[in-house]
Amino acid sequence: MMTIFKTIEAGVRAPFREMSKYEDMNQYEVMCALVSNESYSQIGRRASNLTAKGSLQATLDTSIGTWDACVYTSKDRSCVLVGFKGTEPTNANDLARDAGIVMCYTPFTRPQELMKEIHSKHPLLTTLMCTGHSLGGAKAAQAGEWAAKYLKMNVRLEIFNSAPFAFSCVYDRALGHEIPCMHHHVKYDLISAGLQSNFGYDLLKQKTYDRREGIDGYHTLANFLPTN
Repeated sequence: MMTIFKTIEAGVRAPFREMSKYEDMNQYEVMCALVSNESYSQIGRRASNLTAKGSLQATLDTSIGTWDACVYTSKDRSCVLVGFKGTEPTNANDLARDAGIVMCYTPFTRPQELMKEIHSKHPLLTTLMCTGHSLGGAKAAQAGEWAAKYLKMNVRLEIFNSAPFAFSCVYDRALGHEIPCMHHHVKYDLISAGLQSNFGYDLLKQKTYDRREGIDGYHTLANFLPTN
């Protein structure tokens, strides 16, 4: 079995495709980065409204959400965006989950109740967009898998420098189960390197970016957030 260190090395040394540019991120990708960022805020301190690239708008649904997930709806209510919080260094549960990644298992709790609540409240929902950064990316994949498989929801994933997660979350040939997934990855970020090497470039759609000028660190979500 490939060790975690060889996994990281393989991901870092993998041949990169053409580099993506932050300014070319579309409004949905930018909105997902904003929603992922709000998931780190405490309940009651999350932004009520978000705007991406001047036109796409989303409103916080204060009736749904948890301490580690926030829910926003598009202006026409056809799309619900769920952002899952990544690791908080002072949170023992988060650190335990990260330890599970290092030990090659991922003990994430699947938020079935949250998915059921969204499904019940939004019966005319066209798209459920699950997003997250780091550990939140893995949470988003598992939540999206459950919603697609058991609630038959139309799910898409937009994840940022994600921690590794099981490939079956986004593709299961036996069940005919496939979730569109785009992974936004900063070149040389070690955390998400494990994900890209496990999947391979042909199995996981990915955009790779250089670390943004003026940003301290490869892994931080700040690499994907608007600068103004």
